[in-house]
Amino acid sequence: MEYNLFETTDSRIRLPLGLIAEQGIGNGVFIFGEKGVGKTTLAEKIKSELCPEAEIVEDIQEVSAKGQKEIIRIIHKQPLIVTSNENFMRYVENGKILFPIFTRLAKNLIEIPPLRERKRDLLLAIDKFNRSNKKKINSELESTILVMNLENNYRELHSIFSEVIKSNHSNIAIKSNTDNQIDLIKNVENDGLTRTVEKFEKHIVKRVLRENEGKVNETIKKLKISKSVFYRIQGD
Repeated sequence: MEYNLFETTDSRIRLPLGLIAEQGIGNGVFIFGEKGVGKTTLAEKIKSELCPEAEIVEDIQEVSAKGQKEIIRIIHKQPLIVTSNENFMRYVENGKILFPIFTRLAKNLIEIPPLRERKRDLLLAIDKFNRSNKKKINSELESTILVMNLENNYRELHSIFSEVIKSNHSNIAIKSNTDNQIDLIKNVENDGLTRTVEKFEKHIVKRVLRENEGKVNETIKKLKISKSVFYRIQGD
């Protein structure tokens, strides 16, 4: 399941989208942001709802110079929806993104902020999850999710939400259990919010790793996280 970014409350996304809807797409749109924030999802929505004839070019900085020159050749004939990461200006400066492509699309720049900065959008995603699933995220679980250091991957939110429910994290958040569980409320008072969340993440990873008899690949598959995230949490 994917979450419709057109439902975002973030003005950094809504305002440029509104202008594009009102004034037209012109030569196209340049979408940028960190990996996994939903650039492709937004590009597909713009194409389907605002400009079906547009062509989507993902990660323009990875396209060869020859390929980009071909893009420049056709840009006047066909609108483009281009995506890149948060370092796109550096790519323009060092030539990995050809300057004419950027200048032709600069009128319609859309930045998608990191998911960690968009708590209201997480609430929208939780609401959509609850409307389409029998098992619901209650208020305690919602509070737990909002303080988690989630990766920027909209495509994995459904799995993350399901795992939170399955693991019954609300019990961890509101009361003390065994010595391997963490009372979040008490720890926030003692260690502060950031450190408490780190402990919470590490506790979950260790528990699932133990359940999978120390098998890393099975653990990250169960948690729906990458190896880099797994080792970051283990190393905290």
